[in-house]
Amino acid sequence: MERGKLYRREFMKRAIIGGSLVIGGISVLGCAEKQPTTTPTPEKAKPSKIVIAWPTEITTLHPYKVHRNMLAESPVAAILDRFLTQDRNLEYQPGILEEVKWSDDRLSLTMKVRKGVVFHDGTGLTAEDVVFSFERMKDPGNAYAGVWKKMEVIEATGNYEVSVKLSKFDPSFTAWLGFLDAFVVSKDYWEKVGEDEFSKKPLGSGPYKVKSYGNGVLELEAHEDYWMGPPPVKEVVFKEVLDPKSRAAEVESLTSDFTLEIDISDYDRLDSLPSLKGVRSFVTDVAQLFVAPYYEEFADKNVRLALHYAIDKESIVKNVLLGFGRPLSTTEAPGYKAYDPNYKFPYDPDKAKSLL
Repeated sequence: MERGKLYRREFMKRAIIGGSLVIGGISVLGCAEKQPTTTPTPEKAKPSKIVIAWPTEITTLHPYKVHRNMLAESPVAAILDRFLTQDRNLEYQPGILEEVKWSDDRLSLTMKVRKGVVFHDGTGLTAEDVVFSFERMKDPGNAYAGVWKKMEVIEATGNYEVSVKLSKFDPSFTAWLGFLDAFVVSKDYWEKVGEDEFSKKPLGSGPYKVKSYGNGVLELEAHEDYWMGPPPVKEVVFKEVLDPKSRAAEVESLTSDFTLEIDISDYDRLDSLPSLKGVRSFVTDVAQLFVAPYYEEFADKNVRLALHYAIDKESIVKNVLLGFGRPLSTTEAPGYKAYDPNYKFPYDPDKAKSLL
């Protein structure tokens, strides 16, 4: 495949693996069931070590520099804590911040920092670390600095209290505190080793600390003083295996204990093996293909609507995704507040023809 070009077969393959598909920026195929995941049949006792055949490159452990999706954040999220957390119902819960309150004018927030949290080196986490993390997230050139630059004034008003003043009210701001790069770092360690060294061996307050990192392998060991309790699995290894067929081979040979984002054509075969168990769960990843309206044909709204009605999402989920999916009519997925189950965009080829 030529660099920069994405042909149909490769596009559909990526759509299958990635989850949902948006055609023309307006019609959605499948908030798909998650990439097939395989893991050895669980035993009664938790294993002391897990090796993960990881589907993406771990180019850096810097929490703020790189645009990552939530999956690719997993290694960093094992090391660093977010300000807020999300439960399995996608509801936000307290994390390092136990409480976040808006002021009456909706321009300021008061945040209470959880007491008793310690970093991997045993030092306590305080409001100063939260303030320092916010300031680094704002640094120009960081991946989501545009979100965090709304914070005009950030100050510690006590050992465990932070005050933030925004340039304007943004109702989504608190959601960002539990999303993507919203990680808390150790101010003392960052300043001691420098930003570059931190990106190679970060120090956080998360459930795992870095044992070694390099040559496509990240080894983690349990943080026994983790504030939510010590992890039951004591060692975790992320091993880069970028080819899906190779990841399937890794778990089939039991070289790795767990993997994800395998080709769906391998799923049933692997799931039938006595040593493996396949798990399918829904994700909300959306891949989009836009139709540029500056082309004369697509400047006409009726042409774009016709594309909607001409796509048989049910058939694509059944015959292309082999059932690994859920047809949708919006770019939002079930579980999110903006999802409207009553909005339907049916397959209607006759209407498509009439619009043309």
